[in-house]
Amino acid sequence: MCGIFGLATIRGRQLSVRQDTISRMRDRLARRGPDDAGLWLDDNIALAHRRLAIQDPQHGQQPMVIGTPAPGTPGHNNHFIITYNGELYNHHELRYELEQLGRRFQTNCDTETVLHAFAQWGPEAFTRFRGMFALAIYHPESHTLTLARDPLGIKPLYYAIIDTPAGREFVFASEPVAILDHPHMSRQPDWTVVSSYLTTIRTTLGSRSMFEGINVVLPGEMIQVDLSRDELEIRKSLWHDEDDAGTPCEVTFDEAAYELNRLIEQSVHAHLISDVPTCALLSGGLDSSIISLLATDSLEHINTYCAGALIFAEDNDDFAFARVMARQIGSDHVEVPVRMKEFQERWPWMISELGIPLSTPNEVAIYLAAQRMSEDAKVTLSGEGADEFFAGYELTVRRAAKFFADRDVDTARATSFFLDTQAWVPLASKVDVLTPDMIGKADDDATLHDVVSKHFTNITDYESGMRAYLHAQQSFNLAGLLSRLDTSTMLASVEGRTPLADRVIARFARQLPFDYLFADVPADNHCTVVSQPHAASSTATVTACHAKRILRQAFAYRLPAEIVDRPKASFPLPFEYWMSNQAEALPHSSMAKEIFTPKAIRTVAENPAGNWSLAWPILNLSLWLETHWG
Repeated sequence: MCGIFGLATIRGRQLSVRQDTISRMRDRLARRGPDDAGLWLDDNIALAHRRLAIQDPQHGQQPMVIGTPAPGTPGHNNHFIITYNGELYNHHELRYELEQLGRRFQTNCDTETVLHAFAQWGPEAFTRFRGMFALAIYHPESHTLTLARDPLGIKPLYYAIIDTPAGREFVFASEPVAILDHPHMSRQPDWTVVSSYLTTIRTTLGSRSMFEGINVVLPGEMIQVDLSRDELEIRKSLWHDEDDAGTPCEVTFDEAAYELNRLIEQSVHAHLISDVPTCALLSGGLDSSIISLLATDSLEHINTYCAGALIFAEDNDDFAFARVMARQIGSDHVEVPVRMKEFQERWPWMISELGIPLSTPNEVAIYLAAQRMSEDAKVTLSGEGADEFFAGYELTVRRAAKFFADRDVDTARATSFFLDTQAWVPLASKVDVLTPDMIGKADDDATLHDVVSKHFTNITDYESGMRAYLHAQQSFNLAGLLSRLDTSTMLASVEGRTPLADRVIARFARQLPFDYLFADVPADNHCTVVSQPHAASSTATVTACHAKRILRQAFAYRLPAEIVDRPKASFPLPFEYWMSNQAEALPHSSMAKEIFTPKAIRTVAENPAGNWSLAWPILNLSLWLETHWG
């Protein structure tokens, strides 16, 4: 897990910035990689790296080079340079295959496997990878720079095309802050994404970021930059089609639950590959409990960590449920209480460090947990993905099920419904929140509407409507949660891994009938638990088979009943009562007054707790605006 950075211009042209500036831009990512720093330079291109050493810590320094640069010598066409952020969980299998094809390796690091795979198969190599990655590979022979990102977007990657006195330059990085440090990069908000953030609390919108001119490499996207011509030539393509789920499963519910159990066991085992200590986030919910349980099957010992406030009632107390699970698996369990003062201090600090607003309030809790776990481990497992793939948001999914039962649903209605159910600030309320000038600059949210509507273009019946709804949740909710985990853990120099947000599990989930994921079952009715060959008993029952129905079924025989039946909760914080200090400062922010209406500012300042869904995005944007333009 690392931070990657680079910039390039056409061959025959010098880069506009000196080496010391390039190193400074790279080192804006130092928290992502405190163990090592590397830089590979040619006249027209620089690739840079900050390393958090996880696999083969003594070797595998980056940027990594294979082949020889000298024309006419053996291996010249096999000359490649990589800067890579991620983990390849099937790299041992791929390495064996590559060795059979004559490839020879110098390290045990998965970076070298990725590079040889690309040298052997080209972009087709990406389809063979099981893991999380954002990477850039340069081939000097063809003067081509290739960027790619994993199909779920677990690892971030941004880029910009910058006009300099010497000509246009292509710049990329793991975080926007490194790109913003380019001396010729203008720093302007993308008001369309700012308005979208108010509704979605997501810091990207399609391929756009919150900064004008800084773009996002989409999940499963490849960008090839041709440096051999008179001007930069950029080609975009999707190497992974996330809509291609294959043939729907024709299996019974019990058979599907059994197969899901097997796939998740396999995924957790694969995600444990590491040469440094590994731990797990354990909130006491279903997802983190499954992962922590399965991790103990492969590891002799594991530490688990739970963060949250100390003031919740017992039915929503992460600490209490996490203790139940920790006792069952025998983990060394650490509780990280989050107090109001810490929240109020870390919230603006995180925005300053990351250069973007926070998405969810519990980002602070995840960071504090990661900061504590960094004393013991460099890798943590987390449960992102289950809610989006297995219909875990019970209230919104139930509303969607009722909505799509209407046969007259079309693209426009479905788009509006999705935005309404997900909104922190509904689109219809924007006139009361943003000034007229800002609404005009944000194109009246037309882009947000267009991005969402693409998910609802092929609705033919109830099943396809619910599938589209879940797919839209994956694009917005899951993308935001994966980004939240990455930024919060990497601020503490810890690698976050997501065994449930795995391409194999995602594909399987998309093949299942919707009623395997979510179905109404009477309260006095029990689901029959799948008989497992290695289970001590198969008498357990699932009493609330609504959200994540098949996931609960698949692991009910091994988990405590209170964990299986627990409603969704994840590091909950009473953030609505902890925003008071920022709310009091809002009326004095000159930037806020330029963006938000007096009515919105007054509403948030006077009663942030009572208007929390308005206050959270407005206060985040205010802090972000003050950080960059105040």
